[in-house]
Amino acid sequence: MGGVAPNRPVAGSRKHLRVVPDDAQARPLTGPLAGGGPLIPGPARSRAAWISAGWPTSPVLSLVTLSGLESASTIRFPPDGPQLPATAVSDGRGYVLVTTGNFSAYDAGPGWVRPVPGTMVAVGPTTWLVMACDPPYRHCGNAVVDITDGARRTLPGPAVGDPFSWPPTGVIAPDGSTAAVAESGRDGGQTVHLINLRTGANRNLKIPLGADLNAESMAWSPDSRWLFVAAAGGKLVTVDASTDRAELLQIPLPAVAQVAIRA
Repeated sequence: MGGVAPNRPVAGSRKHLRVVPDDAQARPLTGPLAGGGPLIPGPARSRAAWISAGWPTSPVLSLVTLSGLESASTIRFPPDGPQLPATAVSDGRGYVLVTTGNFSAYDAGPGWVRPVPGTMVAVGPTTWLVMACDPPYRHCGNAVVDITDGARRTLPGPAVGDPFSWPPTGVIAPDGSTAAVAESGRDGGQTVHLINLRTGANRNLKIPLGADLNAESMAWSPDSRWLFVAAAGGKLVTVDASTDRAELLQIPLPAVAQVAIRA
C-alpha cells in the first residue's frame, strides 16, 4: 500500500503534487505537469496523465508522460458539450469524467464524449454505479453500468447517492461485485456503506467519515477482499469485505486523509 504507485501521479490539482519513485525522495512535478489545473492518471501502464495546458479556459486535455513528453492523444470537448475541464476526474479506466453546470455527466476519451446515464455514485475499472431520477426528482433508483458496452442493470431497493453531488466519492471493487459509498445518517454524519452490485443489498459498516470526504478516502485491494478507509479523526480502517469486519490498521501513521493501493 502506498500513496502513489511507482512513478505514477494521482488525480487532483497539480499545485502540491509530487512524483514518488520507489526508494527515492519525492520530487516536484516539472515541465507541462507543473502548471495549474487538474491532473488525472492515464490508461494503465501508460505512465502518463491527462492535463489541460490552457486551464482553466482550454477545453482540451492532453496526455503527458511523467518525463514531460506530450503524446498525440487529446480529449477535446465539442462546442455543445461539457466545457469545464476543471471538473474532470478519473473514470476508473484511464480516461475522464466531467460534469456541467446542470449536473449532467460525461465520459470522455480521445475522439469521443459520451453522456453518463445518471448521477455518478461510484467508479470502478469495469463498472459504474449511477443514480437516475425522474425529472421532478421524486423517484430515483440505482443502476450498474458496464463501461465497455454501456449496458445498464437496475438494482432493487432504495436509491443510494445524491442527484446533485460531484465528484463521485464511491469506489467499486476491482471484481465489480461491491461498491463502497458514503451515506448520510440521521445525525447528518456520513458513514461507509457496502452496496452489493448484484442484489442491491446495503450494509452499513458504521465507519464515520471526516468532513473532508474526497474521491481518495477509500480504496480496494487488487483482490477485492479488503477495503481501506480514511475515517474520521485521521484513522485508517481496514474492512474484510467477506465478513464486514472493520478494524483499525495497527501501524503507526500520521493522520490519514487519502488512500491509494498499488496493484
